[in-house]
Amino acid sequence: FLISISYKTTFEHYMKNNLFILTFVFVLISCSTSFLTRLEKIKETNDESYGYDVGNPIRIGYSNPQESIDYTYLFLSSLRDSSNNPLNYIERFSTADPNYEPSFLDKIPKRFDNSISGGILDCYILTMNNDRDTIQLYFDIYNYKQLFIPKGLKFIRE
Repeated sequence: FLISISYKTTFEHYMKNNLFILTFVFVLISCSTSFLTRLEKIKETNDESYGYDVGNPIRIGYSNPQESIDYTYLFLSSLRDSSNNPLNYIERFSTADPNYEPSFLDKIPKRFDNSISGGILDCYILTMNNDRDTIQLYFDIYNYKQLFIPKGLKFIRE
């Protein structure tokens, strides 16, 4: 009798743990898949300021800032110059978003949560084809708009 209760309790515990892990893996895969789906539909823009100007950043925002940063690196790794050479990363820094208008929730003092919900852009300094000239691409990791390929660059789907 004791053995069957112990077995049942262990089995239930095992199933609960595995269910949690399977759910986590499913959510992770579905999030990654949906971002990759966004990248499959990407087209080049005719707007010369898109991504290059602080007032017109690439709005890559996803579910949370860390995932958005990861997807920014994925996006950058897929960009190529006109000769199909990858861009070379030099530096990243943050700057103020000139288009940011805080919502009423941003004006409420936060007691427990110090998270940021916008107002900051990430700027990546890159070189093309081992050239000394640099380009700067601005990314908004807090908001999302349809993604485009910045003018003069190519996007390699891997």
